[in-house]
Amino acid sequence: MRTKRKVPLASKTLRMAAILAALAGGPVAAQRPVPLPIETGKPRAVPVTMPVGPPPVGVTVSGTPAQARVAWQPTPGVSGYSIVRWKQADPNCCRAQSPILAASATSWDDLVRWSGTWVYRVTALYPNNSPGFVDVSYLYPEPQPPAGFKAEQTGEGTVTLSWQPVPNASYYVLGGPPTNQGMRVNGTSATITGVPLGNQTWQVATNYDAGGASGAAGSQFISTSLNVVRRSGRYRVWVESIRVDQETGDPPNDGHGDEAYVSAYVQMLDRRNGALLQAATVRSAIHGDVTYWPAPARVARGTASNMGGLKTGDVIPVVGQAQVGGDGWPELILWEGLLTDGVDEIIVWPVLWESDGDLTAFQTWSQSMPARARDKLALAKGNSTGSGVQAVSTGVFSLPDLRTWQPCPVFCDFALAHADRPLGLVQGSLYEKYAATEWAVVVTRERIEASLSSPSSFGGLAPGIIPVVMKDNSANLTKGVAGSYTVYLGVGRLP
Repeated sequence: MRTKRKVPLASKTLRMAAILAALAGGPVAAQRPVPLPIETGKPRAVPVTMPVGPPPVGVTVSGTPAQARVAWQPTPGVSGYSIVRWKQADPNCCRAQSPILAASATSWDDLVRWSGTWVYRVTALYPNNSPGFVDVSYLYPEPQPPAGFKAEQTGEGTVTLSWQPVPNASYYVLGGPPTNQGMRVNGTSATITGVPLGNQTWQVATNYDAGGASGAAGSQFISTSLNVVRRSGRYRVWVESIRVDQETGDPPNDGHGDEAYVSAYVQMLDRRNGALLQAATVRSAIHGDVTYWPAPARVARGTASNMGGLKTGDVIPVVGQAQVGGDGWPELILWEGLLTDGVDEIIVWPVLWESDGDLTAFQTWSQSMPARARDKLALAKGNSTGSGVQAVSTGVFSLPDLRTWQPCPVFCDFALAHADRPLGLVQGSLYEKYAATEWAVVVTRERIEASLSSPSSFGGLAPGIIPVVMKDNSANLTKGVAGSYTVYLGVGRLP
C-alpha cells in the first residue's frame, strides 16, 4: 500500500509564492518564508493601570438647618474637586452633585434641608492620576424653636415678648395680636402696643437664611399666653379726715380745744430710674374754733364749743384753704393724674400741725423738704435697713428723727410756746431740740387697686383709706401737752 508523503507547510508557501509570481509574470524572489498570521479571534486590549491620587484630607461637614458647608484642606497636584451627597439610609434618594470645583477651592455649600444622616463624598481630581476620595457622614440639625418664650405686660395695652437666642438663627418670626400677622424680629425681644384686654396668645419661630434666600428653613412655632389687664388710669390722692385720739395741752387763748391743719410734700417719681417728675407742697385750712377767727382764717370743726374746736374723739373732714372768690372750702387734693403700673409712684410726706398762730416752723419745713425728701428717698421707699425705719403697713413708713423743731430761741415749756408745731415730737434731753417722726406714704397704681379691693393690703380700714398715726412721745413732753392724731389719706380712681 503506497503511503502519501506529507509536504511541509513552508514548502507549500514557497510554492504558492512561486505560483503567484509566475502568474504576475515575474521571477520568484529568493527570500525567507513569511509566516501568515493565525487568527483565533479579535485581539484583547491590554488595560493601563494609573496610580490613585491622594484623597482630600481634613474634610468636615457642618451647617445649619438651611445649608451644609463641606470644607477640606488644600490638596497638592489636584486639577479640581467633585462632591456628591446622598442619604445614608437610602443611597438612591436625594442625590446631588456639585459642579467641578476649581483646584483652589476649599469648601462647598449645599442647600440640604431634610432630616436624617447624609453622606458626602469629596473627590480630588488629578490630571495624571486616578481620583482619590473620602466619605464623611453629616447629621442634619433640625430647626429649633426659641426656648424661654414669655410675655410680660409693661404698660397699658403694651406687652413685651422675649425669648432665648437660637444658635445660627438668622431672624425670628413673631405673630399674634393686635394684628395677628407675622413680623420679622432680628433680636430676641419685641414690644407690642395696642394689645386688647383679655387672654392673648403669641407665636414665635426661628428662621434660617441660606444662599441669599431669606427664610430658607424654619422651625415650628411655639406659643405663650398672657391675660392682658388694665395697667394705667387716672387717680387721685387726698386728705379725707383727721381723728383726735388725744387733744394737746393747747393754750386757751387761741380758742376752745385744739386747732390743727395738715400739710404734705408730694412727689411724683419715675420708678424705673428715680427721676423726679413733679413736686409740690400742699396745706389745708386751719380747723378749729372760729369764734374770733372767721373764714377764711379758719374753718369751723370740732365739738369743743358751738363755734368749733377739736377735742378728743372728734373725727372731722379736712378741707383745703378757701380760695379768693371761691365758693366754700375745697377738698384737700394732694395729687391727681395718670398712673401706670411699674412706671409711676407718688410719695406723700404728710405732717399734722397744732396751730398756735406762727407759721415759722411750717415754712422752715416746707423750704427744707425738697432736699430732705431727695436725701431720704431710699428710706422712704423701704430700701434701707438698720436705720430705724419702720414699715407700719404696706407703703407706709415712719422715719424717726429726721426733722428738728425749736419752739423758741432757748428751751421753754410747750405750754408757753405760741408757735405752730408738728405732732409726733420726741425730746432727747433737756437742752436738745425736739425731733419729729417723719412719715412717707408710697402710692402706686398697684397699691391703690389693692386697697380698693382689699383695704388691709394698704393698711387701710376701709376701701381707699390709709391711716397715718402721729403721736407725741408723752414721756418726754410736759404733762398735758402731748397729743395724738390720726390722719386719713384717701386714694381712688378718677373717671
